[in-house]
Amino acid sequence: MIDEGDIPALLLGLWQVGIDAVQPARCLPPHLPRDRPAGRQVLFALGKAAPKMAAAAMDEIEFDAGLV
Repeated sequence: MIDEGDIPALLLGLWQVGIDAVQPARCLPPHLPRDRPAGRQVLFALGKAAPKMAAAAMDEIEFDAGLV
C-alpha cells in the first residue's frame, strides 16, 4: 500500500520516466537508416522538438546540409 504522502513523489517519478522514454536521443536512432544512401543527405527539422530531434539525428548520420 502507498502512503498518501508518497503519492506526489510517485506521480512525479512516473512523469519523469515517461519524459525520459520519449527523448529523441533514445527513441529516434532505431528508426534512422544504418547505411548512408547515395547522394546528398539534407536534414530538415521543424517544430517544437526540432532542435533535439536534429541533434539526435546528427549524432547518428552525417548530413551535407540542413535547416532546423
